[in-house]
Amino acid sequence: MKKSLLILAALFCSTTLLFAQEDTRTVVNQITFTTAAGNFDAQFSIGGTYSYYDVGTSLLAPEAPYHVEYWNGYLYKWDEEKNDWDWNGVSSGSVLAAGKYLYEIRVRIDGDAGLTHRLPESEEELSVTVDGNAWEIYSGTLLVADELSQVYIKHEFTLAADPTALDNANANAQAVKRIVNGMLLIERDDRTYTLTGQEVK
Repeated sequence: MKKSLLILAALFCSTTLLFAQEDTRTVVNQITFTTAAGNFDAQFSIGGTYSYYDVGTSLLAPEAPYHVEYWNGYLYKWDEEKNDWDWNGVSSGSVLAAGKYLYEIRVRIDGDAGLTHRLPESEEELSVTVDGNAWEIYSGTLLVADELSQVYIKHEFTLAADPTALDNANANAQAVKRIVNGMLLIERDDRTYTLTGQEVK
């Protein structure tokens, strides 16, 4: 009986020591990504087509132990017609319109890098920048395990129509129009223009 108890005690102590071992992996407190254009928001435009692959793979950090999972990147558009908090998912291939958007994507340390590096255990200890601009940590998504760690990061941006283009469109709508040789011309400010804005002498 005593021998059995001693064996159980030894096993308990060994297990306790195993789980109490200090995590010696390097803690990564700063996540930094860049894009080829140097401006993440520049790849979105009114009338442009959203591609989850193109946006996800635009985030570059070639020398870092972490990487994004482009297939876990999501774009949402704010629903202006509702009074409460509501983001609608934007499907890949959709044409973008003016409005407020939210992009989120998962950052992960795994594989060989997961054995040597990890994210901090607290969101407050982690910061994220993309092209020098601060992004937010998606609260509650930070996970640190034995061989991997991951977190979702997010960023809001707005696509606004070009005020100059709107002014020109409004002015054209009020201008006098006439057709010459089958071409629609616009007379405005004592001048004549084509629809593309080229002045006709």
